[in-house]
Amino acid sequence: MPELAPPGFVRVRLESAGDFPVALEPESSEPLDRALAGIAAGRDALEVLLGRHGAVLLRGVLPAETAAFDAALRVLAPDLKPYVEGQSQRSRVEGKIYTSTEYPADQEIVLHNELSYTRRPPSRLFFFCLTPAESGGETPIVDCRGLYRAIDPEVRDPLVERGVRYVKN
Repeated sequence: MPELAPPGFVRVRLESAGDFPVALEPESSEPLDRALAGIAAGRDALEVLLGRHGAVLLRGVLPAETAAFDAALRVLAPDLKPYVEGQSQRSRVEGKIYTSTEYPADQEIVLHNELSYTRRPPSRLFFFCLTPAESGGETPIVDCRGLYRAIDPEVRDPLVERGVRYVKN
């Protein structure tokens, strides 16, 4: 039985992305207050999709404004923490919204688990694009559960058995 989208949303297929992230678009364009109400009404279903797929992309739901994204964050993650203990140069934009890592455009950021070295890593990350790059500028994401399963067990299992972990001092 196919999964259903939360009320007011439709599932869309991303080119060559499979089901990661699961992508949703609104059934119709709504003013901000109704879009936020739709997000709130679908919050439980979004949590189920997030747990199953590892990431949820909400495309075309909000106007491209930081205030709208901040309002959506307050609906989706009222306990969201500010960016602390981070190692990247970032600037606060509004509320708990920060810029991406402020590297020169010719620099690449390698795959990493955001703030995984902190005492309390975040359980959720939210991304928002205010001004798309003219070229490049993607923020690739990976389902680390799948990546973990893909590691050769001869490499992975001894690390798990020995309790290997990284500790930041």
